[in-house]
Amino acid sequence: MEEVEDRLQKKFVYSLRVRRKREWYEQYRWFITSDGYLVIGGRNAEMNEEIVSKHLESKDLFFHTQTPGAPATILKMGQSAPENSIREAAVFAASYSSLWKEGKYSGEVYYVKAEQVSKAAKPREYLPKGSFYITGKRSYLTVELNCAIGVDLSKLRVIGGPKTAVEKYADYFVELEIGGKDPNELSIEIADKLAELARDEKHIVRTIATPDEIMKFLPPGKSRIKV
Repeated sequence: MEEVEDRLQKKFVYSLRVRRKREWYEQYRWFITSDGYLVIGGRNAEMNEEIVSKHLESKDLFFHTQTPGAPATILKMGQSAPENSIREAAVFAASYSSLWKEGKYSGEVYYVKAEQVSKAAKPREYLPKGSFYITGKRSYLTVELNCAIGVDLSKLRVIGGPKTAVEKYADYFVELEIGGKDPNELSIEIADKLAELARDEKHIVRTIATPDEIMKFLPPGKSRIKV
């Protein structure tokens, strides 16, 4: 009987993998705001350059922290987005920056229109890879860092980002805070916790919310599950 169940489970896992088509933006850091707007951010300097050169369009907004070491963050169609989505994009930019790693609980984020972002530096200035020159007036927000990770069963995927956005789309989720656990240890703990929350759906949740998938949504540095 166990052998039969094992074969069925493997068949089910294979079926999920076949059905699961990844969206173009899933190669980056990303989330969907609670108003339904897409936000993407780079995982490294190369991705920062790529998302600006390939995906920053005229109606978008660009976000970055005041301090170095943050993802270049784009709120797609951001110039028509409500204030709540703008704030969530700012929270995302701050939470996946060096601020989290440094143990800061809040930070300042600025945002500008797409046309204010340039790779061309001033004369005699050098811009390192993944950096950009910003022209004109900046808008600033001071936000509290927060992050949640969950599983969206309707789309068979792990999601992560500001809690207000994740809780809208996730069937099960956990909230994180700055803590003492490294990403490898924490990703396993989150996978177990999500399966525990799912109860009757724990098998499908374990299939979707693997430690490897969860790792993609963890902030830099050490964290823990918020009690």
